[in-house]
Amino acid sequence: MENKTHWLKNPNKNYLGHWDLPDEDLILTIKSAGWEDVKDPTTGKVENKRIVHFIEDFKPLICNQTNAISIYKSTGIRYIQDSSGSKIKLFVGEEYDRKNKITVECVRIRQEPVIVKTIEDYPDELNKFNSCQTLTDLKACFLSLPKDLQPLFNTLKNELKTKLK
Repeated sequence: MENKTHWLKNPNKNYLGHWDLPDEDLILTIKSAGWEDVKDPTTGKVENKRIVHFIEDFKPLICNQTNAISIYKSTGIRYIQDSSGSKIKLFVGEEYDRKNKITVECVRIRQEPVIVKTIEDYPDELNKFNSCQTLTDLKACFLSLPKDLQPLFNTLKNELKTKLK
């Protein structure tokens, strides 16, 4: 995604919003979830909300009922206290705002299990990496990977880079 600023983006927001998400689905790992007091910055009113914190470096998510149902359906975990380590897939969705009578973008969670692949799931690519003899071979091998596989192979690339120097 290009470095663009969403019209609704507010850099001082403490919680994850749809403007913080990339254009494609984002997989995050739940660090913890529970009920916390959240202060509305415009009214000053404090409400108890369901909050999800992530292992990855992302803001916490205020988890509404729709997203709570999606987390339950995608992970099969019934209790929020047991959700640590679960992976969820976030995306920019839409919902109807009854008050303003418009459709707005929002954070949504896919109601499907997240299947985490490892480099072992790609034996042909793994063999190509392990057969690299030079840094030039390694670079070519890495760049020949589809963009979605490059992050998965990044650690191996860096290990081999150190060995081939």
